[in-house]
Amino acid sequence: MRIKLMPTSPYSKGKARQYITTFIASLSFLTVGQSVAWPSPTIVKIMAYETPIYLDLSQISWMVSLMFFGNLMSPIPAGYLMEKFGRKKCIIYVTTLQFSSWILILIGQSVSSLYIARFLSGLFFGLISTVEPIYIGEIAQSDIRGRLSTFNNLMMSIGMLLTFVIGPYISYYSLAIVSLLLTFLFFIMFLFMPESPYFLVKKDKNEMARKSLSWLRGDKNKIELDMELNMIEKTVQEQLENQSSYQEIFVSKGSRKAFVISEIFAALKRLSGNGVIQTFAPTTLPHLTFNFLNSSQCVIIFGIIGVISCLCTVLIADKYGRKILLSISCFGCAVTTLISAFWFYIETKTDIAIEFLNGIPFIMFSIHTASYSLGLGSAGGTIKGELFPANVKSKMSALTTITLAVTSFILNKFYLIIAYEEGVYLNYVIFSISCFAGLIFTITYLPETKGKSLQEIQDILNGIERQKITTPVLSRIV
Repeated sequence: MRIKLMPTSPYSKGKARQYITTFIASLSFLTVGQSVAWPSPTIVKIMAYETPIYLDLSQISWMVSLMFFGNLMSPIPAGYLMEKFGRKKCIIYVTTLQFSSWILILIGQSVSSLYIARFLSGLFFGLISTVEPIYIGEIAQSDIRGRLSTFNNLMMSIGMLLTFVIGPYISYYSLAIVSLLLTFLFFIMFLFMPESPYFLVKKDKNEMARKSLSWLRGDKNKIELDMELNMIEKTVQEQLENQSSYQEIFVSKGSRKAFVISEIFAALKRLSGNGVIQTFAPTTLPHLTFNFLNSSQCVIIFGIIGVISCLCTVLIADKYGRKILLSISCFGCAVTTLISAFWFYIETKTDIAIEFLNGIPFIMFSIHTASYSLGLGSAGGTIKGELFPANVKSKMSALTTITLAVTSFILNKFYLIIAYEEGVYLNYVIFSISCFAGLIFTITYLPETKGKSLQEIQDILNGIERQKITTPVLSRIV
């Protein structure tokens, strides 16, 4: 009896190729995760004089937040670049920014070199966050698009975990070298990936679009391929009838609704507290948790929980739908940050002895990490890939990334300042209120997009009812 190790049907081959393409593309977010997590072990080394450069508290806050300032600067150019050069070439070109960042960290001998390195990494973060989710949304077929959109958050979590695990135990220079090598690995592998068929159709390169789509769909028969290509051409044509400008975002009901949803969730991803919780955990957690876990070990556990949660999300994203997972995610983050706020308030603002409960922050942060990964972590990529209409997709994606960057910059810049001036509990009050507000927004405003084609999603956003075609072939068309 012969065992088939490789998929043989066009549908199975197509799914396998889409998974491979998404995995390789999402390695860009693994390198972003390394940059986001880099301050966590590095701050400890800086305070212990184990780095070639010493920074005070104010300089550390700038070093951390400048990455997100760079993130703020790059989304608008990203929209232009992805439309001029294509999704694939844009991703390849901007990877040079991440190369430059790690090289500067390796050879820099001044505070300003660290500032520039972090800024360049932020530029890369903003560009990738704008372009790559759109690329994934355009290559994926509807029945697995939700699952594929979770890869970015998974890979970012893996990148963070890798830094949390090895960062405290290797040198400042060794950590930079590992990160540089993984960036190079992504660059080489992505060179062999196809361009988005949607972009190629948009640029009237229909034959190239046919080749790209044929590979992505497992070389399926000409009739099915032509049917899907015609669907893509129709979708692109309908959405390109209006001139592409920022004003177009607010012209149609569907665009306005997609814009509101994307902006709210972009801000909520950071206002949930996830990024700063992990970045500043070494300075926030008690010296010893449960009297035997130090802060670096706690951060490693957070990273492991994040990766496991992301893996679970990949498996269930297309089963339970975006709305349910986001609701659970918002609720979990809201409750855990509220309990954390109470604990930190009692510890710092009262005389009540709670040292015997020093495991509560760790437990709450762990549940928070799992809750965030379940929905909010992948929300941005899913929304960019599914909700944005083609004629303003690059512009809406850019504005969403700017909102994410502004929120990230503010939180990372002022987290330590708020902690020292007022008390760390106030940060968690803000996070909790934001998540409860996000829960209400998700329940009342967010449409369910599970299993819907890109055209069906636009119809839902615009309040258009069309008779659904349920033939086996069309049920798999994007």
